[in-house]
Amino acid sequence: MKAVGPTGRVFGCDPSRGMLREARKNFSGPLSRGIAEQLPFKSEQFDFVTMGIALRHVADLVATFREYLRVLRPGGKLWILESHVPKSKVGHALTRFVWAQVVPGMTYLSTRSREAKLLMDYYWDTIDKCVEPEVIVAALQEAGFEAPKSQLIVPGAFCEYSGTRAKPATA
Repeated sequence: MKAVGPTGRVFGCDPSRGMLREARKNFSGPLSRGIAEQLPFKSEQFDFVTMGIALRHVADLVATFREYLRVLRPGGKLWILESHVPKSKVGHALTRFVWAQVVPGMTYLSTRSREAKLLMDYYWDTIDKCVEPEVIVAALQEAGFEAPKSQLIVPGAFCEYSGTRAKPATA
């Protein structure tokens, strides 16, 4: 993969055997079964940890972020992409309309798959339950990440979160 260079390695992890089977269709690297709060990896093993559109499925944010911190090497980076729902009534209503009506309809029209449409119907239900960015950033800080922050990428769609594992102080 270009992102990790010629000597880098990418590892995948998911609690679902079905998702791991799907990943295997497009990914030849190591895959492990595990949950965010108890990763099946050694401490200080990775330079970068990422999670995409799944944070709202973890049971305990602080425990998850402590586990991510544990597997990162000092100086390692965390980057998470998660769904975003605006706080305003108008923004929330518009986001709901797009994700609950437009996207499932377009999915069915483009795929003719009732299963794909059903998946997109469910997607709004999970987006609507997203944790607010301030709560996520506070959990990152409580877990021990340096300079945790959030950035709105696409209003009504995506927000990114990042933080760094501190390097040891040098004398």
